[in-house]
Amino acid sequence: MTAARNRRTEFARLEQEAAALPNHGPVADLVAEIHAELSRLILAKRGSHEARPFLKNFGRRAYDLMGSVDGMRVICHKTAGLDPRKAEMRRDMLDKGWDGVGGEHDVWIA
Repeated sequence: MTAARNRRTEFARLEQEAAALPNHGPVADLVAEIHAELSRLILAKRGSHEARPFLKNFGRRAYDLMGSVDGMRVICHKTAGLDPRKAEMRRDMLDKGWDGVGGEHDVWIA
């Protein structure tokens, strides 16, 4: 399988898992909070580097809630997809903001 096909397959898996996240409860609440903060940062024209300190705590909370970096990826894709026109920018901001978050053997690397 080519690298591009692997990325497409992984993206499709994440999108499917993101769509299956609950609409109520702690995960949904966290997604809503991240969405609001991303929207605020984008309106303020904050770049990924400037947004990093504001987003790091959300990464820690996502890891604690989901228990893995893969779970964080699902939250990232769910949150980014709430604004489809800016989804790529939003994923990039979260990716950079969550760099280094995780546990002993499972760490988000931007």
